[in-house]
Amino acid sequence: MEMEFRQVQIPYLHCVLYETIRQEERGEAIVPDGTGDMERIVGCCADALMRSRQCQDEILSISGDVQVCVLYQAAGGDEPQELRMYLPFSLRRTVPAESCSCTVSCRVSRAEAQMLGSRRVGVRVTLLFSLRVWSRREQLCFRPETPDRRVQLRLREYPMRLVCECTEKNVLLRDTLPLEAGAPAPARIVHTGARCELTDEKI
Repeated sequence: MEMEFRQVQIPYLHCVLYETIRQEERGEAIVPDGTGDMERIVGCCADALMRSRQCQDEILSISGDVQVCVLYQAAGGDEPQELRMYLPFSLRRTVPAESCSCTVSCRVSRAEAQMLGSRRVGVRVTLLFSLRVWSRREQLCFRPETPDRRVQLRLREYPMRLVCECTEKNVLLRDTLPLEAGAPAPARIVHTGARCELTDEKI
């Protein structure tokens, strides 16, 4: 007695690389003419913006800019002054040859500013890159054809969760943030930043 099984190919994406890379960028800026010398640094913040991302020929290349904002107290001034600069960054990583797509996220882990003199400031920004590289695979399954009447067939289904597609989507969020009770009215907005955190995931 013979039983025939039909082969079924299930295409899916397999993650061949999942890595987090830490990279540090440094830069310097000079206080513009017409403003007083720096007395002290009040604060420093930064945002990362990816300009390009390419995954081909076994190389993953990323490039972008870091926008840094430094607040400092000038000599003889009552309000903090703002100093902005842009730091270019790039990253190259060797990936497996069968790679077909990738997802990359970049965020600022730390931003620091230091006075290098009364007219010069140095900044140091730590970036975190989260890389996921995918390749196409196929899962081979066997499905029995109509069995002989003399054969008793017992089947049980097991769910298979396979990634079939990898895409990225931009989402625009709008909200109004009230000031804390007792806080003075703002005169101007110096810097804005946001960080996303995944709190729930469902399939």
